[in-house]
Amino acid sequence: MKKALIITLLASFATNAQIREKGEMEISPFIGISSANYYGDVSIMNESVSNPYFGANIDLYLNNRWSLKTGLEYQSMGSQGESYTFEYFEENLNFISVPIHANYHFSKNRKWYLNFGPTINFLTDAKSNTFNIKEGVTPVQMGLGLGIGYKIFINERFSIGIDHQEYIGFSNNLKSKYNNDLFIGNIFGSFSVKAVFKISSTQTNND
Repeated sequence: MKKALIITLLASFATNAQIREKGEMEISPFIGISSANYYGDVSIMNESVSNPYFGANIDLYLNNRWSLKTGLEYQSMGSQGESYTFEYFEENLNFISVPIHANYHFSKNRKWYLNFGPTINFLTDAKSNTFNIKEGVTPVQMGLGLGIGYKIFINERFSIGIDHQEYIGFSNNLKSKYNNDLFIGNIFGSFSVKAVFKISSTQTNND
């Protein structure tokens, strides 16, 4: 009987420990892989490019279901394929990205989350094969991000997250003086693993 009671209490604590409250914060360094391509006025035979994806997110909790997600992410976008002259090309546009997303935590234990909102991208480098094309690429871009993830509870201050993100860019990759009224935007998807650390709390313990 005592053993059953202890197991019940421990299970109850494990459930409640995953539920964050207003003012609590998590920081989540992550690493994964991404796939990106162009969309819009693209008439050549092109395919997606795959690259590493990494960074760190911060979640500031507004209540036990909603948090504000931001952070710094390294995103590599671009495309590859054959040009009009049937020569192979690979373009990589590298960005430091800042998501400003609402993050909704759901299920009984708040293990699942769904984030969505604008993402701002700051260009750091742009190459086509070995040629520097940064001069012709829009340096600050914006788009819509959407993602879903699941947290595996380890203890009250640490979880492991499995995360999938999607992004569609609303900005034209080509600067206005180069685009000839054509629009070429970015699409991006990723899978990653996060180490989720609870780093602060405004809640007090009344025990």
